[in-house]
Amino acid sequence: MKIVLLSHSYPPSIGGVATSVKRLALMLKEKGFSVFISTLSGKLLPGQEQEHIEEDLTLYHLGKFPVTSDTKASWFEQLCRIIDKHKIDIVHSYYASRAGFTGTMAAKLKGINSIVSIRGNDLEKDMFCGSNFPLIEWTLKNCSYVTCVSKNLKSLASIIIPEKKIEVIYNSVNTSIFKKELRNREILSDLSIQEGEPVTGFIGEGKAKKGIYSLLKAFSLVLERRKSHLFLIGTMRREMADMIKYFREENQLFNHYLHIVPPVLPEYIPKFYNLLDIFIMPSLRDGMPNGILEAMACELPVVTTSAGAIPELVKNEKTGIIVEPGNIDNLTSSMIKLIDSKELREKMGKKGRERVIKYFSQSKEVEGNIKIYNKLVKS
Repeated sequence: MKIVLLSHSYPPSIGGVATSVKRLALMLKEKGFSVFISTLSGKLLPGQEQEHIEEDLTLYHLGKFPVTSDTKASWFEQLCRIIDKHKIDIVHSYYASRAGFTGTMAAKLKGINSIVSIRGNDLEKDMFCGSNFPLIEWTLKNCSYVTCVSKNLKSLASIIIPEKKIEVIYNSVNTSIFKKELRNREILSDLSIQEGEPVTGFIGEGKAKKGIYSLLKAFSLVLERRKSHLFLIGTMRREMADMIKYFREENQLFNHYLHIVPPVLPEYIPKFYNLLDIFIMPSLRDGMPNGILEAMACELPVVTTSAGAIPELVKNEKTGIIVEPGNIDNLTSSMIKLIDSKELREKMGKKGRERVIKYFSQSKEVEGNIKIYNKLVKS
């Protein structure tokens, strides 16, 4: 079977959708599927052509961002050529806007099936009142099938289309790669982090919706009462970088206890999780964050919020602590609660990994998608 995965983002771009597309592509390849990827993900790397091979996957890379009307037209034309050239069976798009609309329209024109994967921001952000809603509504009604990363999103999508057309397929994580390992004491020593000083952290794309302001504000309150360190690992948007600068100027302790690490290569990410004692993602809006899955797989307790599908992932007071989005006082007290108890951290961390293995395995994700592919091809 021949599948084209359509996404606005793909590595080396970072973020949940980029990670998810590549993960599914590699798993499908292992199962014997022919997989092609069409993406808009910033600039092409030096020497890359718009069509090239990466890790035995054929990647069509327009290299145009941000999305404009001209970009959408180019993406649609490129996708139609891919469908014809490779005799594609199914177009599988990520997000109901942008890629979803483009993929569904091309599939209808070529008389093949299409799947749209809803991630969270597409429905929660634009549902009913957003300017993208007519486009999202058309996409969901005209694609062949819809997958959602959570039950919460399925309930929203079912307002527009019948439930029988929707399937929940959770994100997954490779637990043989993301696992608890010995800390790299050399890195911690280089940063003057003493043995026994708790280390908290966030790994991901630093943008407003991830609650970076809440995290920095809560950490400033934590520092008034406890010695602990905070890592921010990943790309920090301009407004987030300005915010970090502000907090450094307001609180001199930030210069010693706050550590900013730029994006790291994927193979090194598990090592950075294993520098931490506590993972924190105080999202204001979210779908089902890969970062939380990865942290739990590494046996880290999680302090997070009730945004999006996070409560389907984290069990409050068992694998982590959930607070309301934007509640800085509760976020602060939850961080201190885990900073103060190594026993509680270890207990939650172990239960978190057990939960990931049971409910969020890679086999469940790939088999769930293959089941839908087979159903559509046979119909």
